[in-house]
Amino acid sequence: MLRQGGILRRQGRPDDALRILRDEVIPDLNVVGDTRALALTKDSIADILTDRGCYDEAIEIRVEILPVLEHLGDVRSQGLIRGKIADILQRRGQNEESLRIRMEEELPLLERLGDTRELAITWGRVAAVHHERGEIEEAYRILVEEVLPVFERLGDTRELAITWGRVADVHRERGEVEEAYRIRVEEVLPVLQHLGDTGAWAVERGTIADTLEDRGEFEDARRIRVEEEIPIYERLGLLYEKAIVMGKVARACLRHNELDEAIRIRVHEEIPIYESLGLAREKTVALSGLAEIRMERGDVDEAFRILSEDVLPVLKHQDDARSLLVARFNMALVMLMQQRRDAPALIEELLELLADAQRLNFPVEARQIAETLALLDVQTSEEQ
Repeated sequence: MLRQGGILRRQGRPDDALRILRDEVIPDLNVVGDTRALALTKDSIADILTDRGCYDEAIEIRVEILPVLEHLGDVRSQGLIRGKIADILQRRGQNEESLRIRMEEELPLLERLGDTRELAITWGRVAAVHHERGEIEEAYRILVEEVLPVFERLGDTRELAITWGRVADVHRERGEVEEAYRIRVEEVLPVLQHLGDTGAWAVERGTIADTLEDRGEFEDARRIRVEEEIPIYERLGLLYEKAIVMGKVARACLRHNELDEAIRIRVHEEIPIYESLGLAREKTVALSGLAEIRMERGDVDEAFRILSEDVLPVLKHQDDARSLLVARFNMALVMLMQQRRDAPALIEELLELLADAQRLNFPVEARQIAETLALLDVQTSEEQ
């Protein structure tokens, strides 16, 4: 029955999987008294809850079963479950705590076991945290030195493809768009398609769409998101992933001046998912995007209200430097439009933002801020 639950989850039938695990497997194991199997079944339930974005409940279950596994001396399962807790924290933007768990708890356990494959997977996740923090060269070093060689030696084609995808992410962040695109098309997608890994294939199609946007091929990118990515996530019941893509579609609508549609997607499709999943950080980032649309539409007072009341107070307490930087930049633009600050004060604030973007290695944001500074400087010169 436990195996059947796993098969149903992979088939995109999470409700059936959850019902079997809760109503059939757990009662049987309670009768038999198999504490290890019971703990691992609860971990499988937490996997499904994680897919749905029910993070608090998933963490609560895993914290509850860790002492059982410690008592049983099951070092492997302890390491894997600590890693899953770190995964959730990373998804929530709690990168410091996620990195601490990986470096201080998960990696030492896996090193004790000598599990080369799981060590490489975990190093890949450490690289992802460094990438999110803007430390892309450290992320690249870990991927190339600690991860790729292991999967090549093991012949693990799936993990090798996923790691190449992360290497492509670094190339894209560096502005090496063509190399990022080549890696995805030649090294990643064919492998995932051959393996029939629908979820991972959808993720990679989404990153192809990101790269197409970098190349200015916006319509092709939007088609991939609407016709390929979103239907797969809906079929698999992956609400979080669907919401992320909906946010990208909203940004595409903003770019094409389809402002009403962009607002509709943010307000009625994306934000309600984050609210239902209890994801305050993601909801706040989406609200920041909504403020940007309002600003573009000329609803400057509403944009100011959203940023000052709903966005900045929350992001200041989150470990998400990029989203905070973007929100601060948008607030500076709103103040410029409302003429709440004089030009010298705004220039000083934008210079501070530019320094932060450069220090954190956010090239896209740094370029946008620099362009705004140049326009403001020209405007100020003309007025003088």
